[in-house]
Amino acid sequence: MQEDSPIKTRTTLRLIREPDAVNQGELAWRLGMALAALNFVILAVTVSSVNPRVGRSGNLVFALFAFIVYFNLLNLGQSWIAGGRAGFFSFMLLLHGGTFAAAALWLAKQHNNWTIAPRLRRFRGRAA
Repeated sequence: MQEDSPIKTRTTLRLIREPDAVNQGELAWRLGMALAALNFVILAVTVSSVNPRVGRSGNLVFALFAFIVYFNLLNLGQSWIAGGRAGFFSFMLLLHGGTFAAAALWLAKQHNNWTIAPRLRRFRGRAA
């Protein structure tokens, strides 16, 4: 195998078999794209529900902003892993697991019609 081949052209199997920092960074980016697609499906379901009394463009702006931030964090993570500043598994769990947990919690909040306002009123009533 040639060592001088560009990192983007290496097969995924080769990246797994040769786990140096640069290969792990590329593998994190490739796996991250698939996990990002799954996370954005959940996020899209959550954002697609619209209150008829509220404008519809707010959710679209949020979805665009979330994509930009997520994609930039994915690229930043690739460089951090390749540079040895972050671990492969810790970064993957933090970025993709955290996004999945936040999106799933938001979806559960909307599905179960959970609100935080009554709990805040009870908390303020006890504090007074």
